[in-house]
Amino acid sequence: MKKYKVGIIGCGFIFDRHIEAIKANKDAYELVALCDTDKKKADIRAKEYDVKGFYDYKDMLKAMTHNMNFVVIATPNA
Repeated sequence: MKKYKVGIIGCGFIFDRHIEAIKANKDAYELVALCDTDKKKADIRAKEYDVKGFYDYKDMLKAMTHNMNFVVIATPNA
């Protein structure tokens, strides 16, 4: 089974739900990067999950082009 490498944009409340889903399906998915405009949130979460953290999604997409299969956009819906 292929393991998909996931990036997440947005480290707010819903971030935890996505992490739960990745952990519950760890044979299929692996978190490899995350991004948030709040540098403190991005740094804390990147350290917590031992992944690359970014502050601008464009930088993340560029840096992770060949190391990430898809991105979850978890930004506020309001």
